[in-house]
Amino acid sequence: MQNQEIEIRELTIDDADKLTHLRQIALKTNPEAFGSTIEEEKGDDGERFKKSLETGGYFVLGAFKNSELVGMCGFIQEKRLKTKHKGTIWGMFVQPEARGLGIGRNLLKSGVEKAFKNEEVEQIILYVVDENQAACNLYESFGFKTYGTEMRALKKDGKYWDEHLMVIFKDDSF
Repeated sequence: MQNQEIEIRELTIDDADKLTHLRQIALKTNPEAFGSTIEEEKGDDGERFKKSLETGGYFVLGAFKNSELVGMCGFIQEKRLKTKHKGTIWGMFVQPEARGLGIGRNLLKSGVEKAFKNEEVEQIILYVVDENQAACNLYESFGFKTYGTEMRALKKDGKYWDEHLMVIFKDDSF
């Protein structure tokens, strides 16, 4: 994948199948990094993504290499009156063979910039498994700060994972 052009763009309803496929790869490759499981999402034909796109305050960015979706970064804004100043980065993933090329950094940068263009959004939170040091380092390099750790946040097959809760404020962003 070296020396190949990567395109980052917002996904549309037409990309639902590609997103569903990449999400299945993500759940299989890094099951510890997601609150959902591959078993729970089997049979998802992209309808959930299509419905979410219609709600507003929601987007998913994709990284494409030769029209293949190799990375994703989602964002959802809170809807309630007292919390709509916040949003969450979710589903951050880059296929293993595409890692190390700056795709994750570009996805995160684009996601944060797009989220903060919304005048209502003042802070972005995310959750990251504490064992994923590469992701923690990436988020910290953007100015995300850990404000807590949820012990045993995720559990599968008798194994627990702790998650760091991280935040960046619009005033502090790059």
